[in-house]
Amino acid sequence: MIAEKWEEFIDKKNTGLREELILHYLPLVKHILRRLVVNVPSHLDEEDLLSFGCLGLIEAVDKFNPKIGVRFETYASYRIKGKIIDEIRKANFLPRSTYKKLQTVTNAYRRLEQSEGTVTEEKWAEAAGMTLDELHGVLLNVSSLSSVSLDEVINNYPDKKTTVGELVEAADAPNPQLIIEEQELKVLLKEALLSLGERDKLILALYYNEKLTLKEIGKVLNVSESRACQLHGRAILRLKAQLEEWNN
Repeated sequence: MIAEKWEEFIDKKNTGLREELILHYLPLVKHILRRLVVNVPSHLDEEDLLSFGCLGLIEAVDKFNPKIGVRFETYASYRIKGKIIDEIRKANFLPRSTYKKLQTVTNAYRRLEQSEGTVTEEKWAEAAGMTLDELHGVLLNVSSLSSVSLDEVINNYPDKKTTVGELVEAADAPNPQLIIEEQELKVLLKEALLSLGERDKLILALYYNEKLTLKEIGKVLNVSESRACQLHGRAILRLKAQLEEWNN
């Protein structure tokens, strides 16, 4: 029965079938939440975690291809856990107010880029409903957040430390669906990078490829370390907005 629904959904992309599939697999989100033991920031509750997991489930339903030969439950588990962990990681390093500002700034940039193409920081701040200094503050936070390692400890009990990487179950064999997803992501990432301005591309290349510090990047660009940090955050948000636009 469920296999027939998958075949019809893949063929017709029917909205009603999509909702049926999401509801059918919703217990999987709750099952995964019960198994994840992490320190959750005080401004997140169980409903927030369930919401994150549901977003991961929706992404899994939209992107899954049964012909690959991987069970949906296996594929969706990676998506759901990844989404929950990613959002917890962000919330652990950002206060609730800053977290909301980050979402506002990202959405404002995406709207401006679609309507005007070129986005200045002045227009960006205005569209986000904040001052230029407030926008710069958000960009500084983005720059710091993007530097957090997946091995950052998020659960620190006296007798056990759990890292983000350890929360994702290791597979005994390569997952064909995930390999394809990774290949697709690399292509999208390359295209998104090419869409950035020369300065943004230079900053990301210096930081991630050449491993320069923000202070060193500031010297290359003849700006202060603080400004280099803001520019790095801006480049990250632009890249994120481009990837999300294509993903949608």
